[in-house]
Amino acid sequence: MEAIVTPNFPLEKSAYSPAVRVGDTLYISGQVPLDSATGNVIGDDITSQTRKTFSNLEALLGHCGLSLADVAKVTIYLSDIEKIGEMNQEYARILGDHKPARACVEVSRIALDMMIEVEAVAIFPEGNA
Repeated sequence: MEAIVTPNFPLEKSAYSPAVRVGDTLYISGQVPLDSATGNVIGDDITSQTRKTFSNLEALLGHCGLSLADVAKVTIYLSDIEKIGEMNQEYARILGDHKPARACVEVSRIALDMMIEVEAVAIFPEGNA
């Protein structure tokens, strides 16, 4: 098992890893709509928060040599399930034809009153494991 360390997420600042690689599988911790430089929540609506969350996910994947096309499973946590339609529109725009397995659930609260958190599982292509 290999903990992934990125310049934006040094392990000594947290009790968990942003991602962990086990063989050809990358388990990605919950990504949120935070600006890594300022720590501020980006966006005041579900569309902009979804966009920033997936931008953060893409950055982490890119650090590992992967892209959204390598994501096999996504779990989405929403603070308000009534926002699922708006979130789905942005999700579909971002992922295009790629359709990983997915769960989407409402939770009572996300840190800093964010509207969305996304965790994912990605698979390294053959030859990159």
